[in-house]
Amino acid sequence: MRKILGIAICCLMYAPMCLAATIVASSETTGQKCGDNCTWTLDSDGNLTVSGEGAMYNYSHPGFNQNETSWSPWYKLNEDIHNVVIENGITAIGQWAFKSTNATSIEIPSSVQTLGYGFAESSAVKNLHIPDTVTSLGGAFCHACPNLENLYLSQNISTIGSHSFTFNTANIDTVVIPPNATLTGYMGGIGYITTYCTSEQISTCGNNSVLYEKKGNLYYVYDNEGNISEIYGGYENFNKNVLKAPDERDTYNINDDGSVSIMDSKGTMIAQYSADGGLLKQYDYNSDGSVSIYDANGKLISLKGKRIFTVEEATALVSGKNTFSIRYR
Repeated sequence: MRKILGIAICCLMYAPMCLAATIVASSETTGQKCGDNCTWTLDSDGNLTVSGEGAMYNYSHPGFNQNETSWSPWYKLNEDIHNVVIENGITAIGQWAFKSTNATSIEIPSSVQTLGYGFAESSAVKNLHIPDTVTSLGGAFCHACPNLENLYLSQNISTIGSHSFTFNTANIDTVVIPPNATLTGYMGGIGYITTYCTSEQISTCGNNSVLYEKKGNLYYVYDNEGNISEIYGGYENFNKNVLKAPDERDTYNINDDGSVSIMDSKGTMIAQYSADGGLLKQYDYNSDGSVSIYDANGKLISLKGKRIFTVEEATALVSGKNTFSIRYR
């Protein structure tokens, strides 16, 4: 009954979107155009590759537009598609372009800036990484993806369209809403997952929301009483940690001067930040037991621990005008 109701709601909510979709000529023959300067191929291994430059065409939802020329040209081949590769140069993924594909992997390049209702109802896809070049997500971009396990949203997204998280999977129960994103339209279904939201977004995100605040490169997470419960350094680390079990997440320490030290779950130092969230130091633990310490620009500023250097390595380090304790062979 619940499934039938979901289908009925889906029909009602997508009707206006489908009528507005751009109708383009399509063909079941591989190698045809899917944009003014874009082409596609499907090989015998099930790899669908979109290449070229610029925006892909927009397509219609086959459930609401019976004109097959308005469907994506590979729609009838969806069962044979196991992997989607969008090559660098594509700037916009068209509406309903990859609806209902059988792909488990979808690769999105850094050239993409906008994404329509691209991956809705793709039942096999497990991972979606929306690169930080993407600034706009159309509605229902990952609607009804029951096997989705990991979702990373670009930190630079400014708008997320309606129905983006509706009727989603039980495999993914947490989503970080980017700090500057505006949620537009109906976000039904988002209440079934935990969403990390800013104070401006939380009224739209629903009852299962967790409040966070961005300060420089630091992300402060608050409990229901307004107390700091977690601090993470960097947006990508923030995303990775909220998907982990609590005892596997990074830990933190607020120092007397207001600076913040970030440690991994075992208490090993990862990074240090100033009180305003500026990165001060990063730590890298080498296989020989030494520790490399880098500044905010990635420059090596210290090397701790016992390590034997060759003359060439020692010369290179000294030439960087850093001070090290060095033993020669």
